Amino acid sequence: MISNVTHFQNLSKEKFFFTPLPLEDELLSSWLARIAYKHNTKTTSFTNMHFKNYYANNIIWLRDLDIWAPKNLLKLLSYKSGFNINIIRSMTLKSYEGKLLEKISGKTHTHFIQSIQNTSNKKQKNIGLRYCPYCLSEDKIPYFRKKWRLSFYTMCIKHHVFLQNICHKCKKIINLSKNYKDKNFAYCYNCGNDLREVKLNKILDNNKIHIIKEYLKIVQNGYTYRSNEIITSTSFFKLTKQINKMIYLWDKEKIPNPNDKTTLQIKFKYKIKKNNYEKYLDIEDQFLLYYYSYIVIQSSIYLDNYLLINKISKSQLFKDIK
Repeated sequence: MISNVTHFQNLSKEKFFFTPLPLEDELLSSWLARIAYKHNTKTTSFTNMHFKNYYANNIIWLRDLDIWAPKNLLKLLSYKSGFNINIIRSMTLKSYEGKLLEKISGKTHTHFIQSIQNTSNKKQKNIGLRYCPYCLSEDKIPYFRKKWRLSFYTMCIKHHVFLQNICHKCKKIINLSKNYKDKNFAYCYNCGNDLREVKLNKILDNNKIHIIKEYLKIVQNGYTYRSNEIITSTSFFKLTKQINKMIYLWDKEKIPNPNDKTTLQIKFKYKIKKNNYEKYLDIEDQFLLYYYSYIVIQSSIYLDNYLLINKISKSQLFKDIK
């Protein structure tokens, strides 16, 4: 039985008794929650005891651990687990630094990384940890992936379904720091519903999956080819950020059709004029945004056509790119 400790021992100098291996592409928060589960202790109780001298009072879980990831905490996790600090860091979202963004500071709102911030604003549909129920179902040990935190990764490229971010029974977002009774986090912490038991429609258009794969490949490689020229992945994503903004916030929604000389008009279900607009998009609208941005960016010809049909000057395009 998983115990909820109310009088915390100070285990700050103690090593973990069990140290499960990090799984492929696993998030740090997922791995740490699995360690606590292995010790039959509630996640917050476990971290409050092991980090009492440094990160008590649930501070680890009140922040976005995977992007916050302070160096001192990574050193402590390395000491307690016996794993090299580079392995620990590779599970954080800061491991995308230099590929997704030049610098990942650990702020709550970071471009291209999904927010997990809980909020009372019911209009913010696009927050919380995402997951593929079919991946969790196939896992011998259920765990959460790093790529599920990437804003453009809206579909599972293995199972061809949109990712989910809530329990479909109680509608709560996912929280790895909490358990339902003795169950692992393949179950909703609030109602105990099995997150794996949901039927989703398959995405039949392979080109949609292909573009998600291309985004992922750009992050992994650190570069891409555009009109036969190599550009760094950070330059690519700076341009993506700007095109996203033009399409959504500036209403520059006319896209050159890559299959012929016609023009496509994007239609979003919901529009809001805020800098953090992606929090308000449902996942299908977010997919459309990144899908059409990729079409625009993939070649200089498409980009020039996009600027022309939307009456955007080159100076407008580049003025906010830093």
